[in-house]
Amino acid sequence: MTPEQMHRASIKALALGERDTADELRKRFSESDHRLSVLYMYGVTCVVLRYRFGEEEDGLDFTELQRFIAEMRHDYRNAEPPLEYLNIEAVIRAPYGEEYLLDEMNWREKYFSFYRVLRQLVERRPDIKEDLDQIITRTQKLIEHWICTPGSNL
Repeated sequence: MTPEQMHRASIKALALGERDTADELRKRFSESDHRLSVLYMYGVTCVVLRYRFGEEEDGLDFTELQRFIAEMRHDYRNAEPPLEYLNIEAVIRAPYGEEYLLDEMNWREKYFSFYRVLRQLVERRPDIKEDLDQIITRTQKLIEHWICTPGSNL
């Protein structure tokens, strides 16, 4: 399996809640693959956020954001460890022009928060599950843009 195929399979498994499969794939990652997996998580979350919140240029609907956070509070009310809802809000707002909200978070907090948002959206939106392969392809193009474009927002 090529590194690209491993990343695709890993992020798809994570999106579908298949953590054991994703863990097995990640065991085969090189150090650079682990770093790239953080970009995949950020990228795929940015892409699926559009299904719920619309395109970045349209701006973020804060009423919809409040509804989404309320859903997450309800769905994860017994989560251990408990979710950090300010981090959840930050990872949603960042792609909509507020990247600075991620500055105070370490990579583990970002990754965990992106993952929780991703899982919530996949569970609540059957169209995301249906489009997952296309979403991952869009994610790969987004990552290429981030890497190849000076001054792009990572």
